[in-house]
Order: sequence, then C-alpha cells, then structure tokens
Amino acid sequence: METALNYATNLHDARRAFLADPRLKLHNNDSERELRSLKKGLDNWMHFETKAGLEVYTV
Repeated sequence: METALNYATNLHDARRAFLADPRLKLHNNDSERELRSLKKGLDNWMHFETKAGLEVYTV
C-alpha cells in the first residue's frame, strides 16, 4: 500500500500538468488505431516476398 501511495504522490504534479493542458486527450484511441493499421499492414506485407509480387497483388 505504501508503494502505491508513493507512486500516486510522486506523479501528482505530472498529472496536474497533464490535466491542465486542454490540447491533450484523455485517451489513446488515435495511437492505438495507428498501431493497429501498422500491425495489419505487417501481417499482410509479410506474404509478399518480392516487390514485383507486391505490385501484382496491389493493382
């Protein structure tokens, strides 16, 4: 319990600064959406062994 309280206390100033800035969003949906797109691309692109093969399938 002491560790949790110390953690919360130590981050108090950082949290206040974060919450005071209206430009920052309280979620990371945009980041997760971008990463999901990259991951799907990696899953698909790994099946194309050559650039020519990629061009054939992406016409």
